[in-house]
Amino acid sequence: VKKQVRKKSEKDILLIDDTLASFIGYKIRKKFNFVIQDSRELYVDKKWPGLGRVHYHFEKKMYHLADYLISANIERSNIMKEVFNLETLPYPYENIRFLDEFEYDAKELDKKHKDIFKDKNVVISTGGISVPRGTLNLIEAFKDLKEYKLLIVGKGSTDDYNSAMELISKE
Repeated sequence: VKKQVRKKSEKDILLIDDTLASFIGYKIRKKFNFVIQDSRELYVDKKWPGLGRVHYHFEKKMYHLADYLISANIERSNIMKEVFNLETLPYPYENIRFLDEFEYDAKELDKKHKDIFKDKNVVISTGGISVPRGTLNLIEAFKDLKEYKLLIVGKGSTDDYNSAMELISKE
């Protein structure tokens, strides 16, 4: 990384995409003319384990040092402005994906997934399975909510998947 950012250029933009990139982004930010901090995954909990505290600390610093802040939606922008005492409202980038009408068959999808929403109130978590991000806490919380169904969408490591399946099977 050092070799790539030695010389400052008028075209250089640094995009810090997540909490884990915040530390290195903080360290190299002065080599760039414009810094963007993408905080669509908003964290306001100060009780991160281990190195997570370090990354979170630098992400919060970058909120005040970046030229441009991005949040996932206007609600998160307002939370960030208030909680982190920001001068300006972060730009809400609504990451809504639309399917092209030719990319899917609506009747086929309806047929395939019609029973998902049939019996219970459904909550969909699109964060994948990640023990460090609290998936096991989410699964545990839903064990007591019998009138709800939790669907977890996304990827995760084999170890995290196995941990989630082990917790689910402990009924």
